[in-house]
Amino acid sequence: MPQVVKVSFRATTKCDKMRHLPQTACCRLGSSASASYVQRMTNAATLIQADSQVAGGWFAQVPNAISILRLSAALPLVVLAYHCDKTAFTWLLLGSLLSDIADGVIARAFHLTTVLGAKLDSIADQLTSIAAVAGLFAFELTVMREHWFAFAIVVSLYLMIDIAALWQFGRIASLHTYLSRIAAYTQGIFIMTLLIWGYQVWTLRAMVAISIAAYCEELVIILRVLPEWRANVRGLWWLLRQEAQA
Repeated sequence: MPQVVKVSFRATTKCDKMRHLPQTACCRLGSSASASYVQRMTNAATLIQADSQVAGGWFAQVPNAISILRLSAALPLVVLAYHCDKTAFTWLLLGSLLSDIADGVIARAFHLTTVLGAKLDSIADQLTSIAAVAGLFAFELTVMREHWFAFAIVVSLYLMIDIAALWQFGRIASLHTYLSRIAAYTQGIFIMTLLIWGYQVWTLRAMVAISIAAYCEELVIILRVLPEWRANVRGLWWLLRQEAQA
């Protein structure tokens, strides 16, 4: 049986604190976030329209359309976290995570993988991650405080990947290695388990261990292996084998 750790005291949550923010500050924060969000959505829609002309018509854009739906769900998730609507937040986040699996399966099954799709998927992943973290701070602040070091390691490595990719190639990473996909699944399982059933130690340990392994692999690939930007890389072992065979 998995070990369940019940927290017996109540901590001040993000929701409790945000209720006391000045209204003007909240409005400015909301306006800034909304403007940035709208700009990202406009750019993504423009890219999809251009790519549809060269990637086999609109059927080829089904995975991209799913990524756009995930992009559009990010801001409502943050709003739901701000208003402390845990039930709606949980179900919308679950739909977003399941759609992430669906667009990848469809793209690979029908050979619809494109550079645009990889970029959209990466942006959607980042925005969904931000929304998920906002939800954890809003609804599970006690767990975040007790295990802050583990979360800090995972988040730091996640940010380091994009920083390294920007430094090396001038754009964010879209490697989507096999191990990083497994890490994303374990992160989703941890978050949904935490929101629905409460904290369970095995989900945290699995998530942290696999995430560290996946992100370290991507850092090695970016900094030591790839000579130029590439999307949809299987993993370090496959790249080294390709180099050995070349």
